[in-house]
Amino acid sequence: MKLTSKQNEILTQLEDKTRVLLFGGSRCFDGSQKVATLYGSVKIKDIRPVYVFLTSNEVTGFDEYQIVNEVLVFKNDKRCIEIELNNGESIRCTEDHNIEVGNEWMTAKEIMNKHKG
Repeated sequence: MKLTSKQNEILTQLEDKTRVLLFGGSRCFDGSQKVATLYGSVKIKDIRPVYVFLTSNEVTGFDEYQIVNEVLVFKNDKRCIEIELNNGESIRCTEDHNIEVGNEWMTAKEIMNKHKG
């Protein structure tokens, strides 16, 4: 895959920034959940080491790209629910996954209960 100059610029800036991507089981996302990568949206189950994905930096509060250096997969043992977003996309995650809504953190189940009906 040929990278654009912007993609190459992002990769150059990353240097040692790496993350381990976890999904399934005791983790929060189902493998079918799509995540934003440098190459477009990709299902978590299709992510491989060296992929570059968009994540939120809890320290700075800004989104940034991170390199995946390892993928760990677990048997899914928690119930996943799907939250439909206003833009037509959806998030499929465990009921207890925390999601930032405005300036407030809520579990996926709390969001579903708040917006029923």
